[in-house]
Amino acid sequence: MKNKEKICFFNLHFSFLENSIRGLDEDETGFLARIDKAKIEKQRELKRMEQEEIEELKISFFFHLIFFY
Repeated sequence: MKNKEKICFFNLHFSFLENSIRGLDEDETGFLARIDKAKIEKQRELKRMEQEEIEELKISFFFHLIFFY
């Protein structure tokens, strides 16, 4: 391709990409923020549950050590 053809080809594809990409509106960003918040809350809840299980296992382990050895 000649330089002029390359420039035209590039400009055509760039304008196509430019027209197909748009920013998010307020409703879309709000929705994504709610999704992120829900994910964070779920992760916190799972972490809390894991910590509770670990504490229960510690207690049962020490109980076992005290009474069975």
